[in-house]
Amino acid sequence: MDRTENTFADVMSDPYDFAGDERAGKWAVERGTSAAASHYRHFDEDDADSLQREIFVYDRKQLELNSKPVSEPIPKLPGITPFPDDLESETDMSSWRLLFKKRKAWAESVLVHTERLTQRIREIDAETKNIQRSVTIAFSNLETHSVGLGNSLTKLREWAEDVMDDREKTLNGWEPTVRQLLRIPVHEEFKKYGMDGKTPRKVNHLSDYFDIKEVQTAAATAGILAQRFEREICELGNNIEDICSRTSNLKTAIQQSANKAPLNVEEQLSGLSEEASLLVNKIRTDNEYARTLQGPKSASAASKRAYASTTEYLPGLSAVAADFGGLFVSVCERKVCSKLLFVVLF
Repeated sequence: MDRTENTFADVMSDPYDFAGDERAGKWAVERGTSAAASHYRHFDEDDADSLQREIFVYDRKQLELNSKPVSEPIPKLPGITPFPDDLESETDMSSWRLLFKKRKAWAESVLVHTERLTQRIREIDAETKNIQRSVTIAFSNLETHSVGLGNSLTKLREWAEDVMDDREKTLNGWEPTVRQLLRIPVHEEFKKYGMDGKTPRKVNHLSDYFDIKEVQTAAATAGILAQRFEREICELGNNIEDICSRTSNLKTAIQQSANKAPLNVEEQLSGLSEEASLLVNKIRTDNEYARTLQGPKSASAASKRAYASTTEYLPGLSAVAADFGGLFVSVCERKVCSKLLFVVLF
C-alpha cells in the first residue's frame, strides 16, 4: 500500500512492481497531485505477514517560513434555519396542511444537511488517521536518530575528557621537561648531529637540539586551541541535548494527543443518523396525517398533532443537527492538531 500525504489518500499497488525507489516516488506523485513532486520519503516496515512499503509525499513549499499555514482554520458551520411555526388561521384546515408541509420540507432539508456533514466528517476522519499514521512513523524515525545522537554524545564526551586530560598533562609538564634537557650534556659522539645543513650549531646540552622559543609558542597555541576545543565540545553537547529534549517534549505531546478521549466517529455518526431519520419520519407521518384529516374537528386534531411536533420532534431534530455540527468541529480540530505535529516533524 502506498500512501500520498499531500491528499492523505490511499492508493494500492504491488510494492514489487517498481525497479527502484525513484520510480516508486514518481508513481506516487502521479497518483497524487503534481504539487507534491518536490520531495518524497519512504519507510520500510517488517510485518509478521508481509513487507509493507509506504511512500509519503508532501509539498515542501508548504513548509517554507514564508508560505501559507499548512493547517487551515476551523470552518464555520452554517446554521440551520428555525423550523416553520407560522399559521394563518387556527380554524382553517388548509392553513394547518400548509404548516405541516413546510415542516416536512424543513425536516428533509435538515436531513440532507446532516447527510452532507456525515460524508465530510468521514473524509476528515480518514485524512486525520493517515496524518496520525504519518506522524507515528516519522517520529519513530526521529526518535531513533535522537537516541543515536544521545549515545554518540556520551562517547564523544568520554573521548574529549581523555583528550583534555592528556593535553593538561602535556601542557603542565613541558616546562619541567625542558629544564631537565637544559641540564643534560650531550655525548661527544652525538654533537655532530647538531649540524644544521652547512651551518654548525653549538651543541652542549640536549636542549640545544631544538628552539625553546618555538616550544613556548607551540605551548601557548596549544592552550588556545584546547580552550576552543573544549568550548566547541560544550556547544555541540548543548545542541544535541536540546535536540534530545525537544524530541522528548514532542513525544510527550504525541502521547498526550493519543491519550485524549477517543473520538469514535463512526459510532457517533451512526447514532445521530439513526435519530435524525427517526425524527424526520415522524414529521413526514404528521404531514400525511394532516392530509387525511376531514370534518369539523379536523383543525382541532391537527392542532394537537402540531403541538406534539413543536415540543418534541422539531426541537429534537434541531438538536441533532447541532450535534452533527459539534462533531464536525471536533474532527476538524483533531485534524489541525495532527497536522501541526506533522509539520513539526517534517
